Amino acid sequence: MHEQPRPDEAARALHEIRYQQHQVIRRAIIPAWYWWVLAGLTVGFSVALDSDQQLVLGIGTALFVIGALAAAYRVVIDGLRCTRLHSQLIGRIEVPALLGFVAAVVAVSLSTTYAFKAADLPYPATLGSVAGALLMVIGGPWLTRVLQRVMMAKTASGQG
Repeated sequence: MHEQPRPDEAARALHEIRYQQHQVIRRAIIPAWYWWVLAGLTVGFSVALDSDQQLVLGIGTALFVIGALAAAYRVVIDGLRCTRLHSQLIGRIEVPALLGFVAAVVAVSLSTTYAFKAADLPYPATLGSVAGALLMVIGGPWLTRVLQRVMMAKTASGQG
């Protein structure tokens, strides 16, 4: 027959499970460097766009696409290497929050760009992308921390 574990053994085992879950969440979440890389690539692409030179725009586009794909690949591979998050940890709050953040970055970048263009300022795309890049490097890590806390709270409450 199976013996019931002692309360202290059960508590230790539960603590270890929660600790491992938190480690997975910490490793699977979007790292801060990703927001900086994406912001830099976006500004670089906008500089190429404002240059009005086809060759510079072509090179800038290629570098943006290759850099963004490489950074995303690295984040995904690192996340998969540690282990996958349980599907219950990502859902009603996390996905809309990430999509909303992307929409906010695009809205800030485009509205700023068009405002600078309407004011006939030089380099409107670059200035607009700098505004979006600032939102990325400040808001991205903040959003990541918030989502990490939400997912850890879910594990603590037994939802994940």
